[in-house]
Amino acid sequence: MGRKVAFGVPGRLAADIIEAVRRLAEPQPDGPPELSAHVVADVRLSDLAETLLEFLAYKSPATAAHSRRVSTLAVHLGSSQALNAAELEVLSAAALLHDVGKLAMPAHLLEKPGQLTGHEARIMRGHTEIGERLFHGTPVLDRIGRIVGEHHEKRDGSGYPKGLTVAEQDPLTAIVTVADVYDALTGRRAYKGEMSGQEARALMRRDMSAALAPDVLTALDRLAAE
Repeated sequence: MGRKVAFGVPGRLAADIIEAVRRLAEPQPDGPPELSAHVVADVRLSDLAETLLEFLAYKSPATAAHSRRVSTLAVHLGSSQALNAAELEVLSAAALLHDVGKLAMPAHLLEKPGQLTGHEARIMRGHTEIGERLFHGTPVLDRIGRIVGEHHEKRDGSGYPKGLTVAEQDPLTAIVTVADVYDALTGRRAYKGEMSGQEARALMRRDMSAALAPDVLTALDRLAAE
């Protein structure tokens, strides 16, 4: 028997989410599906995020676990920067869903034990724009979608998919990006050894200072020292 997805949302909305996620895996002539504007009127943002994460966990448990760690770290970083409650809620959801576009990626690539080839990496890069277009219709959903789409952008404009500089990104994107990079570096993968937190922070300072926000890196150092 397959794993059941535990919904924390009303039945009608759950059906909308199921349909949107189902269509992510199919070519769409008019682009990826969107979650309509009635979402935030009918359900708490945290419930929506958790439901979508359940779908991701069904397809790739490792990706979902990574997403949860990124969200937890992002909220800690955001709290240290005096974000208000509304901003922290958006940050938490956006970080939790930053890889939701990977629902549309081939499962064998998500779970591949070794490094991706150049062609496979180009396919995987599409998850940012797919994830962004899933959210649309209200300021909150639009902002979450924007952060999801920008989480591989870099401060100096060297990231993807659009090569945006920090001035062109949502202010919360920098927090999600640092949390994402840190967890990727410290997580164990088949093709690399596990890096300690101290080693990861040193590498981020040494090799990624032009790409990552210095104030968020400082917040990460302070958090580690607590």
